[in-house]
Amino acid sequence: MATLDKHDPLCEHTIPPRLHAPWITPEVTEAKAERRISKRQWKKTGLTVHKDIYRARRSNCVQLMRERKKDHVLTVNVAHSSQTDIKVQLQHKTNLKKD
Repeated sequence: MATLDKHDPLCEHTIPPRLHAPWITPEVTEAKAERRISKRQWKKTGLTVHKDIYRARRSNCVQLMRERKKDHVLTVNVAHSSQTDIKVQLQHKTNLKKD
């Protein structure tokens, strides 16, 4: 053991906390957990019923994340832009025709 300690001593490393994206809410975290659980179940059993459940939860999770991200981006844009800038940005992001 002393030889190991001599050649490869124990080192302490501090790992900084990883911050989530601001649009990751507890609701999104729960949806992601459900998605992972259903995927593990589908991979374990291989049944098409479990695959369908996984696909539904995956779709729900992706849709929820897109909505939360869109809401977050809109709130940030409202806080930092004028109304005309927001209208132009929304037209660009949603491919709406200009007035």
